Amino acid sequence: AAVGDIDTNPVGSTSAVPSWLTMHFRTHGVLSDAIIEALVKKDPPAGLSRRSHQSALDAVMNVLRSMAVQINDRFVLRSVNNPQIDKYRDVIVSLFQRQLVVKRS
Repeated sequence: AAVGDIDTNPVGSTSAVPSWLTMHFRTHGVLSDAIIEALVKKDPPAGLSRRSHQSALDAVMNVLRSMAVQINDRFVLRSVNNPQIDKYRDVIVSLFQRQLVVKRS
């Protein structure tokens, strides 16, 4: 399937990937390429276990890019579904994207 196509193959379904990623974001806070690759290898999302490792990893990364933003070599969620936090999230994320270190005053 091409990027953006809906995968209707039940063996290769990506429908469980968002909840799988959310679970791992809750556990780790941020995710790197290396962490994602290790997680997919150890315990791929439901529906992707029959795919090759690279195919499953590609599917996870496609969904990840729609849910998260990359800052340096880490991914953070675009939204944590908390209006009190999310209203400041874009500003904070943009600050981290502009510079490597953000210090509290």
